[in-house]
Amino acid sequence: QTCSKQLHELHRAGWVNRYPLGRESRYEFADVLTRMAFETQLDGLEHLRSVFETLMLWRSAPGTTPPESEMYETPWRPSLECAAAASKGNSNATQGHSVQGLCAIPRDALEHRLADARRTLEHTPRNVGAALTELYCLLALERFDTAASRAHELAAIPKRSTVLRAVLGSFEALALDEGGKHAQALDRLQDSEPQTAKAKKTPAAMRAVRALVTGRSERALGHTESALKAFTAAFEYARDADVAASPVLIAHALLEKGVLLAASGAEDGGLRALAYAEDAARKSPDQTHRALLEGAAAFNIGLILARMKQADDADRAFGRAAEAVAQLESDVGHRIHAKALLGRAHTSRSRGTSADALDAYDAALVVMEAGPFPRLSCEALLAKASLLWSLGRLDEVSALHNQVVHSIPRDTPGTALPCLLYTSDAADEEDSV
Repeated sequence: QTCSKQLHELHRAGWVNRYPLGRESRYEFADVLTRMAFETQLDGLEHLRSVFETLMLWRSAPGTTPPESEMYETPWRPSLECAAAASKGNSNATQGHSVQGLCAIPRDALEHRLADARRTLEHTPRNVGAALTELYCLLALERFDTAASRAHELAAIPKRSTVLRAVLGSFEALALDEGGKHAQALDRLQDSEPQTAKAKKTPAAMRAVRALVTGRSERALGHTESALKAFTAAFEYARDADVAASPVLIAHALLEKGVLLAASGAEDGGLRALAYAEDAARKSPDQTHRALLEGAAAFNIGLILARMKQADDADRAFGRAAEAVAQLESDVGHRIHAKALLGRAHTSRSRGTSADALDAYDAALVVMEAGPFPRLSCEALLAKASLLWSLGRLDEVSALHNQVVHSIPRDTPGTALPCLLYTSDAADEEDSV
């Protein structure tokens, strides 16, 4: 009777199809992936996976790439603004264009600023402010290949100052690194280094940014020692930068160093560096820079503590991160905010407080409505649906089902899942697998 009642409820909720056969009824899961989830054993595990675990596997990239909500945050925009400001005074052809303040504006405003900069460059190709604004907007909009090629073109214009060429080289290297071309980024930095050395007084802020890009590329290539040396050099350069840029660059250098240490297994050292980064960020005179770096440091601390099974401390760190970036309008601010809320949801779930976890999932989904976060949204929906499923709230799960499936990014590589194909030959009534 219990089984019959449960099957009837599943049928009413749309999870199974019912096929009457005389006085009996046969049931089949309505969704193909659901059938695969319950009929397939993966990786030699004894338990069968739920549909939501299967969907997570289906949309996850092969290998050990962590979910987006569990990836560290090291925002580069504040430091890049400092590097651009370091070139101020090397040319008078700015004509009102500046990258200062771009860190705070949303995506559609970046598109407008990009269009304005390009219109200016059509008439005055040597306009420094317009050139840096174009590159910054392209990077912020994640058009890395275009940014790299444009930086190379702009640096090739004759009679550029040595410092400006080095700044453009840093933009190009960052675009290459963000686009996954880490070795090429290092080559570009090396190519522009002699030009930098010729400058009578290279700004410390620019040297710090170049060291930061070097460290990021070295880390991505697995060169831990070289990356650590680069981040240490960036910290030293940052200390010599001007009053406005110094706390930003110091916080960024410590942020990168803390992430590197934690990823290398030195969690305690990483936590110390990130705590210093959070403190340094609070000293920035720019409110947006302060919020981004402080929020990123707190989020990374929470991520490490969560992995160390210190749920209470992790929850407090995620709370600080969410509070720091709550008022920001930029994509990166929304992303850190959403990830911090997802972190709180995961820690609440680990402590068995399901109501708090569901509230945090809902808050994260609301934040993500402000930006293009397809993978993060998919992850949040899957996690919420999985929690509802475990609580037996099938009606709510059914309502989320289509939203979950349609949230899976189409360009995400899937994981191959072994399955049994059952067929019945009507001619001789023999079954085959």
